Amino acid sequence: MRGRPKGTSCGRRGDASPLHTPEIECVRFFYGMARYEHLPIYKQAMDVAIHFEKVASGFSRYHKYTLGIGLRNANREIVSLIVQANSP
Repeated sequence: MRGRPKGTSCGRRGDASPLHTPEIECVRFFYGMARYEHLPIYKQAMDVAIHFEKVASGFSRYHKYTLGIGLRNANREIVSLIVQANSP
């Protein structure tokens, strides 16, 4: 049985960048890495996720925790769906 890759923490919170959120790390673990990271749509989705992380960090406190969370969650879901769609 294969163990979880080092540095992944499925379900745990930590100081993660948009590229290494626990949700995306879990998807990478379960679906493998080599099938989607080369895809242009994946690269663009990650670029958009990083852009919205930067934009949301500049929001006022109220909007950071209301609108910002919605943007972050939506972007993570998009990346997760791309990974799942391109995995066996």
